[in-house]
Amino acid sequence: MGIVSMVLSFIGFCIGFSVGIVIGYFLFIYFQPTDVKNVKVRPLVEYDSDSLDDTLPEIPLWLKNPDYDRLDWLNRFLELMWPYLNKAICRIAQDVANPIIAKNKEKYKIDYIKFETFTLGSLPPTFQGVKVQVTNEQELVMEPSLKWAGNPNTTVVVKAYGLKATIQPHVDFGLKLLGADVMAIPVLYKFVQETIMDQVASMFLWPKTLEVPIMDPSKASKKPVGILLVKVLRAQNLREKGPLGKRDPYVKLKMSGSKLPSKKTAVKHSNLNPEWNQEFKFVIRDPETQELDINVFDWEQAWNT
Repeated sequence: MGIVSMVLSFIGFCIGFSVGIVIGYFLFIYFQPTDVKNVKVRPLVEYDSDSLDDTLPEIPLWLKNPDYDRLDWLNRFLELMWPYLNKAICRIAQDVANPIIAKNKEKYKIDYIKFETFTLGSLPPTFQGVKVQVTNEQELVMEPSLKWAGNPNTTVVVKAYGLKATIQPHVDFGLKLLGADVMAIPVLYKFVQETIMDQVASMFLWPKTLEVPIMDPSKASKKPVGILLVKVLRAQNLREKGPLGKRDPYVKLKMSGSKLPSKKTAVKHSNLNPEWNQEFKFVIRDPETQELDINVFDWEQAWNT
């Protein structure tokens, strides 16, 4: 009876499984939704900025919005300089954090805290574009769009109460359930990302002003007030070098208070009465204090010194 019952159960399972597949197939065929519309294919130029942002979220701003300019040269510069910038930024961050840590160690009974590894990773930030505007007050307003999907690695070693712990912070918005990645669901992923962006954006404040000190105003160069035109005509009766040689004169002109190199005339070889007829222009910023230095040199003597 046991064998017969097992055979009958197996036969019943096979018949039921086959009938279920046939019924499910016919239900799938005859009960398909009728409100499905054909997909309309449209060129990207017909989409507005919001539609493009939803369709292609990773597309650069300069491609979606004509008001933004490309910054490929700056991204290339960041890519080449990132190994050095990474070390410099991490060093500055540690220099800022170390005094704060030393100040609070005794308060929380901590023996020591140190960074075992601290790096921003190998992926530099990228500028998606920049929007530049000039206001009526002649102010330059720049709105850069910066994106950084880096791979930082930070390990902090903490020792307190005789116990030593190694902490490695990790930020991840993934969600796994029973080994499956729940964030793979498109609707849920988009909902989580938008929620996080809204929460982060709510903490932002528009700055009233952002002053970047580039140079001390007292040391800044004054604006030019004019141009001085100097014409070197000739020289007469220059002293001879010796009984067997003549001078190879040239004129050197230098404007005081200017960072530009000196200006020189052509060299007149073996000539004690040279004629140059050369003109030079100098930018004048402070006529009351600037001076023009004019000197005549011997080319051979200057070359040998």
